[in-house]
Amino acid sequence: MSPSVFRRQSVSSFDTKNQPSPISGLWQWIGDKLQAAHQNRRNQRTYSMLLQNDDYLLRDIGINRHDIERLARYNGSIEAGRELEKLRLTQGRHHAR
Repeated sequence: MSPSVFRRQSVSSFDTKNQPSPISGLWQWIGDKLQAAHQNRRNQRTYSMLLQNDDYLLRDIGINRHDIERLARYNGSIEAGRELEKLRLTQGRHHAR
């Protein structure tokens, strides 16, 4: 095999342009953690605002305090609004308007 053929093969076999660098993986991890923290803060604000309402208002929108407190324990692993809406619809607490 000629040296030029060998050189081309070795360069192409160690081509790292298409491989993610360890630094990009670190940035992805940091971004994911920041996004999760932001979602958690939004959820906590939502729970806090809902818990300030009277029970009759919560019943009117189809949820209760127990639902809110239960979802608050998940600590950011879910989106508050989406889960509350699912509870409202699956438990038959929606009102026909």
